[in-house]
Amino acid sequence: TSSLSDIHANDRILKRWIEIIVSGTGKYFVIPATVFQFALLLANPVTLFAIFSSHALHQETRFRLLANSLIIDLLYCSINFTVTATNISPVFFPAKLCDILLGLLLVVFFSGVLNITVMGVNIYLAVNWPLQYNSIITPSRAVKIIAAIWVLSSIVPLISFLAVSNDHAFVCEIPICYFNLMIYLLQPSSAIIEVNYITLVVLCSSCFVLIFVCFYLLVSKTRKSGIWNGMPSKARQTISIHSVIFIFYFLPTVLLIIQKILLSYKLIDSTSVLYVSMVINNIVLPLPKVLTPYLYGFRCMELSLTIQSLFKRGVQINP
Repeated sequence: TSSLSDIHANDRILKRWIEIIVSGTGKYFVIPATVFQFALLLANPVTLFAIFSSHALHQETRFRLLANSLIIDLLYCSINFTVTATNISPVFFPAKLCDILLGLLLVVFFSGVLNITVMGVNIYLAVNWPLQYNSIITPSRAVKIIAAIWVLSSIVPLISFLAVSNDHAFVCEIPICYFNLMIYLLQPSSAIIEVNYITLVVLCSSCFVLIFVCFYLLVSKTRKSGIWNGMPSKARQTISIHSVIFIFYFLPTVLLIIQKILLSYKLIDSTSVLYVSMVINNIVLPLPKVLTPYLYGFRCMELSLTIQSLFKRGVQINP
């Protein structure tokens, strides 16, 4: 009886969520998703072209990691925009397509977290061991690290996709394609969903602790050198900007954990859960991804000069 009542309660919540997302105020979340997608399409391809067209930039590990981050960000926002826009359109998602898109969304999210962590560790190594850095992180090792990021990020989503591919009660049987439905409402394959959730929490927590330790040691060392005194230096600005980006990357996981705890103790209703989830998915998560190319493109002198040279070359008029 209790299981039947839970099913009926979930059905009511599901209908309410579908109504909000498809025809209610939830459809307006496509606006920030569109703005972020447009901003990324303006900046990311240009920045990527500048990195790959310059042999000097492409040979540096930090720019290879940045290029990988830009690719991940563009993929994430493109998939998220596709899912968000299609949910409010009359187009019905094919089940397999929804499975694939949500799986890819999880892969690129994990990749983004791992890549931003490696970028933080890379800064720590470059500052603490400047003489040995080039021998520790060679260009070929950077490529292997990037490949490992993608492989590790694909393991759990791939296993989950294979496990639920024959599950007829999976999320894509409903008229919308929404990842949070798996976490909060759907009971089938709940063990697999919990594995994804636990993996997300463990991965983000481990990466956050690693970055926090690296940056704490980095700030302690730079404070002793005196660069934090007086006028802001380039090193101080770099550490501050990286810290802000890292916080934005890990903030959604913190909000997700808090949200799930509040929901388990019935301290938050299902409608509030949906709106918080849409804010996380369409605003909080894409925000650092949109800021990354602009912050790096304008602040990094080598990259900024390369981008400027591309535009000067494009507007040059031959006599």
